[in-house]
Formats: sequence, C-alpha cells, structure tokens
Amino acid sequence: MHDWIDITDVDMDETREVKVRLPVHQLMRLHGLKLMRGQSLSSTVQSALDAWFAAAEAAEKDGSRRE
Repeated sequence: MHDWIDITDVDMDETREVKVRLPVHQLMRLHGLKLMRGQSLSSTVQSALDAWFAAAEAAEKDGSRRE
C-alpha cells in the first residue's frame, strides 16, 4: 500500500469524480442503458460497475478469471 493512501480516514460511501475515456461503442451502450432505465449517467455507470465487480468477485470465488 502506498503511504499517501490512508483508507482508515475515508468515508467509503463518499462519491468522487473521475474522468475516463471510453470507446464510442461502450459510451453508446451506457447511454442506451441510461435512457432505458431513466437514470443519470452517473447512476448508470455505478450500476454497471457494481454488476461487473460482483461478477468478477463471483468468478474469482469459482476459480475462473474474468477479463
């Protein structure tokens, strides 16, 4: 762990802003989900990441690997 990261003093439910670059096809899929679900883009991205991490953790427990 880096000495500049002190997670003991961080509210893990606090939101932080990040800037990312995505391929256009992924941005279009996120935008489509946003429209279908009536959510903000931030909520859509959070839902997508939650689902990806849950699947990755399940795959790790099963011994398989998700890329």
